[in-house]
Amino acid sequence: MYRRKLITGVRILDVHADRIQVVYCIWSMTQDVLVSEFQTWIVFYHHKEQRLVDLAEEGGVYQSLHASLTERAAESRRALKAWEEKQAQKADSNTAKL
Repeated sequence: MYRRKLITGVRILDVHADRIQVVYCIWSMTQDVLVSEFQTWIVFYHHKEQRLVDLAEEGGVYQSLHASLTERAAESRRALKAWEEKQAQKADSNTAKL
């Protein structure tokens, strides 16, 4: 049995016409630290035609997917900024107590 409680998450870092960059993180609730982080690209590829797929040019649901991914990336950036500001305040508070 695992003795630690973990939070896992995926955040969209960047969105291009034919790919997205994501980061996978694991946070230890027990240790209150980031214990693992992995970044990768997800590429949209048409195997039958052997070409990259530009989601916006494909139109329809693919264009909607691209718009949704772009908005989610913006939301991820806002959430990360808010979290970083909170952590900075927490660190300042802890330093002041010393």
